[in-house]
Amino acid sequence: MDINKIYNMDCRIGLNQMIKEGLKIDSIITSPPYWGLRDYRIRATIWGGDPNCDHIWSDHLSFNFLNKPVFCVYCGAWYGTLGLEPDFNLFIKHLCNVFDLIKDVLHDYGTCWVNLGDTYGGSGNSSGHTKNTKNFTRKTSEYGASKGNQKFTKEYKKSLLMIPQRFAIEMINRGWILRNTIIWKKPNPMPSSAKDRFTVDFEYVYFFVKNKKYFFNQQFEPISDNKATQDRYKYAPATNSNFKNTGDQSKPTKAFSKHWVSMRNKRAIWTIPTKPCSEAHFAVFPDTLIKTPIKAGCPRFICKECGKPRVKLYKETEEYLKLKQKWKGVNLDGNIQIGRNRKTGYPGHISRDVKFTGYSDCGCNEGFRAGIVLDPFAGIGTALLTAWRLGRNFIGFEISKEYYKIAKRKLAVVNTKRLDEFIMSKNKKKQMEA
Repeated sequence: MDINKIYNMDCRIGLNQMIKEGLKIDSIITSPPYWGLRDYRIRATIWGGDPNCDHIWSDHLSFNFLNKPVFCVYCGAWYGTLGLEPDFNLFIKHLCNVFDLIKDVLHDYGTCWVNLGDTYGGSGNSSGHTKNTKNFTRKTSEYGASKGNQKFTKEYKKSLLMIPQRFAIEMINRGWILRNTIIWKKPNPMPSSAKDRFTVDFEYVYFFVKNKKYFFNQQFEPISDNKATQDRYKYAPATNSNFKNTGDQSKPTKAFSKHWVSMRNKRAIWTIPTKPCSEAHFAVFPDTLIKTPIKAGCPRFICKECGKPRVKLYKETEEYLKLKQKWKGVNLDGNIQIGRNRKTGYPGHISRDVKFTGYSDCGCNEGFRAGIVLDPFAGIGTALLTAWRLGRNFIGFEISKEYYKIAKRKLAVVNTKRLDEFIMSKNKKKQMEA
């Protein structure tokens, strides 16, 4: 199976082929279909049961239908499309079965990132448009929405079904390690006509790994512009000549403050707006959401000989080391947590100030390859193209012919320009530090 290519096939077939070929992946980044929300007009396939069974379906119909929820009367196999199962427990089982295959193709140091949304029980799952939106007059079916899940979730009517949480728990039960639950906060959420609850403006991104030790590039973010947050990072001793006293606390002078307030470890709430796509359904991965998982979880350089990823190396700045030495023995803890009481005059927190110095080297001197990102539910290929732009290779599977064609058009640049040439055409230093 070739890299830097998207395949128009069921991801289960592709994953089994990868397992057969012994091909390993460095990171998984994907957003599978949400349960009971959208009918992507994909031809139904067989899920579960006995692969050697001569299936006889419960309604005795031929295969000339889409997404009809029928079961084999012999082995219990289901014939339908992922996300349109008659029961959400069956959906979670099918989805986790896919991730069992993913686990087999993922390197031991690999990471897995899954974006999954929730569903309300007993809902009709309308398009979400109101009289104030331009597409209000269009029928729900024109958006590719399903007929709803009223029939299957009557006992849960109006309740959130906790699909993401159920999925995460089942993944843990199957041996995955959940490292983070990331909140994707949307400043421009879908409009909602509901008047008896709050508008949902976030989704979950789960960060899984296979083993306790895995590849991870620490990501940083600027200190918040919020004054209260900044003050927490600016408390300083009044006795130091570099600072001026302002009542019960002292703040650094302008000349020194640039060394005091720096970057901090990235938090788990990411505010990222959604982006519409004229070519596809509206449930599109924004590339900004994908960049951090790629930078953090997929190696930019992997030794061709020993297969060991290169990791970023950081060095603490001289200014930070001086501060660290000055307050040595004064209630230090981890990232230099010092004197929480403002009246003591001690800093509330000295952010660890580091600078990037390069990458580790295994010493094989056999060259390096770029890490590989896999998206088994590739859609229109946003995750794949983003991975390539960040200097990684990719493989994608998409069962829908419509979305596969769109993705292939978007990925045309990959076929006309080699990855190394693309990186060289960009700011090399910026790409090395990505």
